[in-house]
Amino acid sequence: MEEKKYLSKRGLVIYLPLAVFPFIFSFGFLYVSQNEPENLMLVFWIFVLLYVFLLTVLKTNYTFSDDKLKLKLSFFKKTIAINEITKLTRGNHFWFFGWKFALATKGLVLSSNKSLDILITPEQEEEFIEELLKINPAIKIIEK
Repeated sequence: MEEKKYLSKRGLVIYLPLAVFPFIFSFGFLYVSQNEPENLMLVFWIFVLLYVFLLTVLKTNYTFSDDKLKLKLSFFKKTIAINEITKLTRGNHFWFFGWKFALATKGLVLSSNKSLDILITPEQEEEFIEELLKINPAIKIIEK
């Protein structure tokens, strides 16, 4: 089977930190330059690393590979056997507790008997669900 990749939708969950980051950086940089100038380079590199991490998060994706679903959020990866998925819940999951491989709150929660629920937010949600059901038609779809 050819691998098929879906990118994550992006919502306020990711855009807010990216928008606020330059302001936090500016205030942190000014504070350290006035109070602890010897730590200026350390602060600079910490902020650079945090920003690079935030940028890698933007590449969050979900890949169908054989009968598995590979989830990737920055450096974090998880693989799920599609045949183990029992339920898919659609809707807004603002107060979701579990694995989050998502950059928005409105998406899909994958449930199985073997692991915690996982929130994902594919851009082409309908197409993603069709692909999932081709491999495991027994998945129950629930609207929230």
